[in-house]
Amino acid sequence: MSEIQIKQGNSIYEKDSSVTMISIIIEGTVSVSFSNDTFQLSAGDVIGILDLYTNAHSCTYIAESDVVVDSYPYKNSNSLADILQEEPDFYPDFFRSSLKQLFAVTDFCSRKTQSCDALYSALMEYHRDYAALCKQCHFPPKILPGLESVQPFIPETRPEEHLFPYYTDLSKVVEDRSTRSALFKPGFLVGFLHGLSRDTHQYLNTYEEMSDYLFRLSHLLMNEEKID
Repeated sequence: MSEIQIKQGNSIYEKDSSVTMISIIIEGTVSVSFSNDTFQLSAGDVIGILDLYTNAHSCTYIAESDVVVDSYPYKNSNSLADILQEEPDFYPDFFRSSLKQLFAVTDFCSRKTQSCDALYSALMEYHRDYAALCKQCHFPPKILPGLESVQPFIPETRPEEHLFPYYTDLSKVVEDRSTRSALFKPGFLVGFLHGLSRDTHQYLNTYEEMSDYLFRLSHLLMNEEKID
């Protein structure tokens, strides 16, 4: 373990950098950014826990305030088991923080889905209004390149339907003091955290698809070439 102090505004880990440390926040607040969305971590949260599956950070972590973290070297699942064996008091934090971050990602995906639907509907409506106005004024409508291929958003890879209710129910078990102690076993926790990381990336992959989709539709709505 090494205690590290990070000044406000400094980057802790950059997106796509390798996961070499697992860090527990002791003091301060950290912003987690991916694409255009951000959520916050605070004391007791674990930085890097979402990225055990890929061994590369899926987000950028910035110190929102002066931050103090305890950092532990990470190479593989054995490293995680070593951390938990060395610091058994962290078991509840690892559970709580990993679920907190998963639910933040699923919430962003839900809102992103609504944005995709809303922008598609608006774009189609604007084009219908434009075509009707052209007909009313006896002008031939211009062709908007790319509009003919636009379809409602359908992800290439969709998160498995059972994941959200599974983790929702599991979070209730963890919160229940009478049952959660049964889960605080090193072997189970290591497997759980790796599984959660894998499952979270199903949502992150869909999130990236939606971000690309929104960019393409936004470009049709307004762009510098003025063919919009």
